[in-house]
Amino acid sequence: MKLKFKILNKEKLAEFIFDLKDTLNKEDIEKNENPFDCIYINFSKDLIKEILSTKKLNKKIKKKIIKEIKYQEKELINDRKKLKKIENYWKEIENLFFSEMQKYFGKNSIKKTYLCYITKKIVSGYFKKNEITLNTKKENESSFIIAEEILHLIYWRFWEKIFNKKIEDKIYEGSSWSPWNISEIIPEYLLIENPNFNKFYWHKQKRPYPFIKNLRKILDPIWTNKKNMEDFIIKSQKEINKINRLKSNPK
Repeated sequence: MKLKFKILNKEKLAEFIFDLKDTLNKEDIEKNENPFDCIYINFSKDLIKEILSTKKLNKKIKKKIIKEIKYQEKELINDRKKLKKIENYWKEIENLFFSEMQKYFGKNSIKKTYLCYITKKIVSGYFKKNEITLNTKKENESSFIIAEEILHLIYWRFWEKIFNKKIEDKIYEGSSWSPWNISEIIPEYLLIENPNFNKFYWHKQKRPYPFIKNLRKILDPIWTNKKNMEDFIIKSQKEINKINRLKSNPK
């Protein structure tokens, strides 16, 4: 299998937590509340401030994060049971999924292996080194989340080649739409509306972003008339750039 499943240990979890520090809700810092929307661990206020003030993860801060992570044996047992069920369910999907992605992105944008870490401590997401996290749900919901997070990794690898940029370079720029917004429309086209995945009930998935409906009004015609994925991405970027300029410089 291309996708390998693992239980998320404290060491790796500490790395992901540091990567997620930008999800901080700053208003909660002084309230004795966990200010992270995507991290489900109650850290001490001092550690939260130290995480926020540290630019790059180092051994000292990583050790402090690990110290405050609490794992109960029951949690680990449940995670292991979940992992096996999800892994078996994904086996039925993997070949079809990567075959479909190759149609749009080609072989070079798809890595040989990906790692999926099972956890309830942080949100499902995609990270560097071709790693994703899965906050465990029902098997069919989990398969969609896995597919969506791997799709993001494939998409950004493809995007980097087109624009000769790293994804950290201003993907959120613009007064309205950004490259990130476009990236969140792609699962709509390739997963939810792909009839090949209907038997896995992906067409019934509802995604949380309120901007999708409005952005699709702009991007759907480009998707319908695209030559290929590269053509769609370039034209979509040009269109949102034009809209952003008009919004920032109204007549």
